[in-house]
Amino acid sequence: MCTPLKIRDGVVIDPPLIQAPMSGITGRAFRQFIRELNPGCVGLYYSEFVSVEGMTRFNRPTLRLMEKSPEDSQTLYAIQIFGANPSRMAIGARMAQEHGANVVDINCGCPAPRIVKKGGGAELLKKPEQIGEIIAAVKAAVFIPVAVKIRLGWSQDTINCFEVADIVQQAGADLLTVHGRTKEQGFQGLADWELIGRVRERLTIPVVGNGDIKTPEDYDDRVGSSGVPAVMIGRGMLSDPWIFRKIIAHRAGKPEASILDFKYAMFPRYAELLRNEGLHAQAILGKGKQMAVRFLRGKAGCSHLRTQALRSNTFQEFMENVRLYIDHD
Repeated sequence: MCTPLKIRDGVVIDPPLIQAPMSGITGRAFRQFIRELNPGCVGLYYSEFVSVEGMTRFNRPTLRLMEKSPEDSQTLYAIQIFGANPSRMAIGARMAQEHGANVVDINCGCPAPRIVKKGGGAELLKKPEQIGEIIAAVKAAVFIPVAVKIRLGWSQDTINCFEVADIVQQAGADLLTVHGRTKEQGFQGLADWELIGRVRERLTIPVVGNGDIKTPEDYDDRVGSSGVPAVMIGRGMLSDPWIFRKIIAHRAGKPEASILDFKYAMFPRYAELLRNEGLHAQAILGKGKQMAVRFLRGKAGCSHLRTQALRSNTFQEFMENVRLYIDHD
């Protein structure tokens, strides 16, 4: 079984499986989609990345990224913020708390150029002291737990995850998530869970591992080698949206239930949830293709069907091609 992870009194991640924050993906509709496919199998859901510059200027689209659904209230909900200015990050954290977040997370690991060039995300790995200043400012501004997400370092030549981890703990953070790659790696190569484990060993606060968990067997291997008490899953839930329930079933020694019918229904249901959020037809089609990029992979002799699906002009055409892909032997 998966042992619940207690962050502090009254805040327990149960089960210790965390849905990663992903820009342009993990909005309200997606969180509900994952919740329906994995009932009771995710202990902490995350918003998309939210810019504190947009938040503190009351930019409406930015503020909407923080909106909490009634379903989000049934589980722990974290809002991840990014920026570089400690005082603005503190204001943003307070706004996240006011929007109902149970945890506020500081993004110190995203490698995306649009975030790095503004001084946030992985750019902060070059300035560990600034990370400490941000955490201290955020801790003083909120009463909810403060989490931080980092990478191993900027590059293989400048790995500084131990130094950064020490600063994160000393500054008062309640939880640290480590993605096992450097900024320059992006998502290439393999995540280094040995280093994640070494970070866990040196800290007293909980350390969450992140990177390359695509199957229940991956979970066993990564947790077994690193000793982390919880994992965060991002791209793995796009290629297999049932990954959380599969891990729970695997750990309980239960047989995996057939999900063939769910595969047919998942895209229409996601489209319905997006429609309920006010997205128009082309935007819904785009979100469907966004998921299909990773979901429609790995089946021999089907690359042409995947291409057809990704080039579809309507959602109906898209679904016809998705069904052909799923049914192909």
